[in-house]
Amino acid sequence: MLTPDQGFLDRRITQEARTLAGRGWSVDIFPTHLPLDPPAEMLAPDVRMVPRPSQPRASRARRFKHLLRDVAPRLHRMADGAQSLVTDRAGQIAAWNLDYLLGRGPYAAVFAHDIPVLPLAVRLKSVWGCAVICDLHEIYPDMVTGASSALTRRYWRRVESRFLPQADGILCVNAAVEEYVRGLYAPSTPIAVVHNSVPYTADPRVPGCDIRGLYGLSDARRVLAFAGTLGADTNIETLVAGFGRAHIEGWILALLGSGPLEERLGTIVSEDRLADRVFLGRPVPQQDWVPMLSSAHAGALPYRAIDRNHLISTPNKLFEYAQARLPIAASRLPMIERIITANGNGAFVDYANPATTAEGLRRFIASDLAGFSRDALEIAARNLSWERDEEAFLSVVSQALDDASGHVRGRLAV
Repeated sequence: MLTPDQGFLDRRITQEARTLAGRGWSVDIFPTHLPLDPPAEMLAPDVRMVPRPSQPRASRARRFKHLLRDVAPRLHRMADGAQSLVTDRAGQIAAWNLDYLLGRGPYAAVFAHDIPVLPLAVRLKSVWGCAVICDLHEIYPDMVTGASSALTRRYWRRVESRFLPQADGILCVNAAVEEYVRGLYAPSTPIAVVHNSVPYTADPRVPGCDIRGLYGLSDARRVLAFAGTLGADTNIETLVAGFGRAHIEGWILALLGSGPLEERLGTIVSEDRLADRVFLGRPVPQQDWVPMLSSAHAGALPYRAIDRNHLISTPNKLFEYAQARLPIAASRLPMIERIITANGNGAFVDYANPATTAEGLRRFIASDLAGFSRDALEIAARNLSWERDEEAFLSVVSQALDDASGHVRGRLAV
């Protein structure tokens, strides 16, 4: 499985690898950019992280660009656009990694986790005759439009339009991405929606995984939880400020995770005198997310449509909340609304600003929350589980392998 992930390994990748390993395949995961060192418990038996032989030459420049994006966004967009005019980024990724991977193969199939690594997968297919399965985590050319230039987006659209039709199977993170692919490319290859779901657990509670224990709170406190990276694109500042304004007796907001916004959030908590009601900065191991969340009373999902991918997003936390049996106080974004409405496990809050957030959270807790039965939340957990998505995932893999000529049996997917 090829991934451009940097810093952390997407749970979607490890879940797919676990399913394949459970069907008897040996699976290698290869980070094309920088080394990844996930906790051993994230990887199933017969799933290996392939070590990088060396750092890509451009890794220092990439780190500088990431810094520039945070401190000087306009300069970053200008540099980003200029780079797209003179550099074939996807071609560079293929050049950095092709010979090394050819020395490790052949493989029966190669998974390309998003567009940047798809040209590399297609190059490997041209040598091995393997199946190529492209897993679209988002509409990549529209990723973070506020931080990238129009030139960059056009570049990635060209890469996508050239190489996506060469895939033998396509996985889409939600129905909106599938609609985008079908509308733009009308692929004849197998295509399916596979959500960011997690495996079903009959009882997600685990002794010792309790939010109140994590923060030293009394059992009388009720918990609204937010799980995930504390980043600017999650609208988390509005959630914190709005929760502070809501003054909901007996409730606290727990932010489980870490990220670049921690310092700013700490300032908001201090300035608004929320230290007894808002708790942040406690990262939780990935395997403990659902058990920890199951000790909360509701989950917050405050995303806003800052770009196309946020508009159609269905983030990990949507499915983690469902598996933890939490009612969800969610933004009314189209794909989130579609899933929550179909499963009856949430209500909607306007997270446009702190005032609307406060009003929405007060209503959610005072009236909406009483309408969610344990039975309804249990049904949602079953419906939104990996076991429901696994069948579609395996079907695309099977068809791609059958359709690809000259594939080699034995190992599956760098």
